[in-house]
Amino acid sequence: MVVHDLRAPLTALTSSLDFLRSSAFGKLNRTENACLANATESADRLGEMINTLLDLGRMEAGKMPLSLAQENLEFLARAAAATLHPLFGGRRLFWETPRKPLRTFCDGGVIRRVLTNLLDNAIRHTRAEGMLILKISQGADGAFVSVTDDGPGIASQFHERIFEKFAQLGVQKKPTTGLGLAFCKLAVEAHGGRIGVTSTPGSGSTFWFTLPGAEA
Repeated sequence: MVVHDLRAPLTALTSSLDFLRSSAFGKLNRTENACLANATESADRLGEMINTLLDLGRMEAGKMPLSLAQENLEFLARAAAATLHPLFGGRRLFWETPRKPLRTFCDGGVIRRVLTNLLDNAIRHTRAEGMLILKISQGADGAFVSVTDDGPGIASQFHERIFEKFAQLGVQKKPTTGLGLAFCKLAVEAHGGRIGVTSTPGSGSTFWFTLPGAEA
C-alpha cells in the first residue's frame, strides 16, 4: 500500500520536471541544466525502484503475468547493454555469442530487465578501465547466459544471501537497494530457469542464469 501511495507524488514530480525542462529549454545556464538533469535522473531511478518493489510483490504472490513469446537472447542482451552505455566509461564489454540466434520462450521485457540488472551490477563492481564479458550459449537444458566482471569478488557464504531482498554485503562501491538481484532470481525462476553466482574474493564474479529452450 505504501509503494502504491508513493506513485502519486512521484507522478506529480516527474510531470513538473518534464514541464520545466520543455518550458525552460535554452534558458538555463550549465549549472541549472545539470541540476535539472540530476533531479530528472533521480526521479526516474525512484520510479524504477517503485516498479521493482511492486513486481517483486507480484512475483512472490504468483500474480505477475508473463507475456511469453519466442525471443532472441542476443537481441535482448544488446538492447540492455545499449541502455547502460553511458555508464561504461572506460570499461570494455566483450561478447561471446553463438553463430546462430539462440531463441528461448520468455517474457522479453522481463528478461531484458534481468540482463540490465546483471550488467548494471557488473559495471558498478568493475574497475574504471576493466573488462566485462557477456556470454550466451546453448546449455544442456536450454539457454545459458552469464555476465562476468573483474571486481572484488564475493565470498562463498554470501552466494545465496546476495539474491535476497535488501541484501547488503559491504562490498558495494555505491549504496544499493538490494532489490535488483532479488528481482532477477524471482523473474528467472518464474520462467522455469535457474540463477546463481560463481565468485571468489579477489577474482571477480560471474552471475549466470538459464532459461528453457524455445522448443520447451
